[in-house]
Amino acid sequence: MSITCPICNSEVGNRPRGRRRHYCSAACRQVAYRQRKACFRLDSAPAAADAHIPSMKTAGTDEQVAQAILEARMVTGAMLRLGTVARPQLAWRCAKAGTELRETLEKYFPFG
Repeated sequence: MSITCPICNSEVGNRPRGRRRHYCSAACRQVAYRQRKACFRLDSAPAAADAHIPSMKTAGTDEQVAQAILEARMVTGAMLRLGTVARPQLAWRCAKAGTELRETLEKYFPFG
């Protein structure tokens, strides 16, 4: 069974014994590490939910935009995390979607 690298989609060479390789090179392994470090932690989501954000029904448009951006950032973090843990057929798609979402959010709504 051939395994593809989740970063560059090239074939990962098999070893005769030992642990199975997940990445084709040290460079791809480093890219994956940096992507995992850049992910938003989903553990911090409940703390953000504890913050008082008015409900969508009564909130003004500025508050609605702020809440939508927060939700989009949480989805971005989930997609980037799934890009590192999902099966290879889905991982590259999740990683690509997460990366593009992050770039778009940073372009239109810079974080601080």
